[in-house]
Amino acid sequence: MSAVTLGIVIGSALGGACALLVHAVVAPRPALAVTIRRWERGRAIASAPAVPVGTSGARFGAIAERHGARLLAVTEGCGMPLAALRADLALLDMNAERFFTKKVLLAMAGSIGPSLLSGLALAAGSTVSITTPVTAGAMFALIGFVLPDQQVRSRASERRAALRLALSSYLDLVAMSLSGGRGVPEALPAAVGIGGGWAFELLGDAISRARYLGVPPWRALSELGDRTGVPELVELGKALTLVADDGSKVRTSLVARAASARQRQLAEAESAAEQADGSMNLALFVLFAGIFLFILYPAVAVVMAL
Repeated sequence: MSAVTLGIVIGSALGGACALLVHAVVAPRPALAVTIRRWERGRAIASAPAVPVGTSGARFGAIAERHGARLLAVTEGCGMPLAALRADLALLDMNAERFFTKKVLLAMAGSIGPSLLSGLALAAGSTVSITTPVTAGAMFALIGFVLPDQQVRSRASERRAALRLALSSYLDLVAMSLSGGRGVPEALPAAVGIGGGWAFELLGDAISRARYLGVPPWRALSELGDRTGVPELVELGKALTLVADDGSKVRTSLVARAASARQRQLAEAESAAEQADGSMNLALFVLFAGIFLFILYPAVAVVMAL
């Protein structure tokens, strides 16, 4: 690498680092929609239990949340969409600020690691090109920043599927409670107490918080759907808002929604089974092709040698 090219690379890296530093210190004014969304999210989790202070873990968590909140504000101010990531984190009961701080720390570690290894190699007397640590650092930084998102997205997808499955059972339980003569405000929490597992606990926490705040339980279910990215909960809350005064209509609507949810889950299961069957057939084809080439190779080699 020539001196001019090396100077351009180093100058570009330093200029980009200075620009990011200035942008982080002098954060832009957030948009009104972002500020309102942040305020509503803080109000929704205001009743969550406080973390005890005084321990090193709590202090580190507070520092991570403070810096993560600034990083999130800068990211949202730049126009990057984070709604889907926030919904996944809310479904996994993970703190968005701490998660974003973790991502940045992993990216920094990935970018610095190859340079440190190159420095040790130079100290040991080896010759290392300057492009190697720069390229490797950029690649590992990108992996460290993106890989946590992929892991969270995969886990949240599995949890959403489990929540939809629990929701269909919950709707049947609510319909049976309504058939027993209970009203909608009594049937919703009563049905939650029958089921078990984290999904029913999540629904129960939302309904209990609604009772403490003095809001209708169907509104709490709709807000839970908005926060976790589950449209079925949002639609359920809106439907209950429209027919909350008529028990027979509520029962009919819940039974229909439960049947529709089961049909959709059955279709998704059949689609997943067909995909797995296709993958298995492809694997068998590749295996047989490899065995056929392994058997055919000696004869072809003998013929080619003649």
